[in-house]
Amino acid sequence: MAKGVKFFLPLCLILACLSTACKKEKTEPAKTPTQLLTGKAWILHAAGFDGNGNGIIDKEEDVLRDCERDNTLLFSTNGKGTVSDNNITCGIQSDNEFTWKLVSGNELLIDNNSISIVQLTDTRFTYTPKLDGLVHPFVIEYRR
Repeated sequence: MAKGVKFFLPLCLILACLSTACKKEKTEPAKTPTQLLTGKAWILHAAGFDGNGNGIIDKEEDVLRDCERDNTLLFSTNGKGTVSDNNITCGIQSDNEFTWKLVSGNELLIDNNSISIVQLTDTRFTYTPKLDGLVHPFVIEYRR
């Protein structure tokens, strides 16, 4: 009997190690730009001229007024969207609709105006409108 236990116990340990070592972690496929844009509303976080060229709007470069900091941008999968001036109003119409189309991975048309996507993740959407004659790019950042 002791001989059987001596054989059986190491075999169980080996099988247990093999079964845990063979488990593959589930990885979700990367989201497409459309999936990242749509779903939840984006909240306006910062906007201004990127004077130091670091690709982000530093506190001293931010030109947003307090009434703009709760504004949201919502993209729908049907190519339409809404800009909302929420609780702290700036005196504009509350909901303004727009159309949008993703031209490439980093170019977006909003009401036929071209913007360049700088960063697009689950929690951050940063872009620059394509404007001629600017010395420094104007950067707009939304967060979730």
